[in-house]
Amino acid sequence: MKKITVGLIGVGRAAWGMQCPELEDRSELFQLSACTDPIPDRNIEIQKRFGQQVKTYENYQNLIADPAVELVSIASPSKFHFEQAKACLRAGKHVFLEKPMCLNLANAKKLAALEKESAG
Repeated sequence: MKKITVGLIGVGRAAWGMQCPELEDRSELFQLSACTDPIPDRNIEIQKRFGQQVKTYENYQNLIADPAVELVSIASPSKFHFEQAKACLRAGKHVFLEKPMCLNLANAKKLAALEKESAG
């Protein structure tokens, strides 16, 4: 069975406490293939934990443009969730979004509509 390749946006507390352990516990299903964080040392720490094959990007736009990334896990600060998830969906990526999904209901509804569009 082919593993689902994951790109991780945000390598802070949420990523270390939730996403990374989940990826390790489900390594038969998922492979971390890329990450991005504005603090370069965090990207280096991911490579130490998951291996040098994990690509690191300076920004999330470049991560989303990587054709090898199938699923994007967004673990950035909440204020960035809407724009990052919207960009991922528009690029045809599957999205796992940390809570809160958005900072307001209107943007959450926009993302839900965009997901339906991109899935169809």
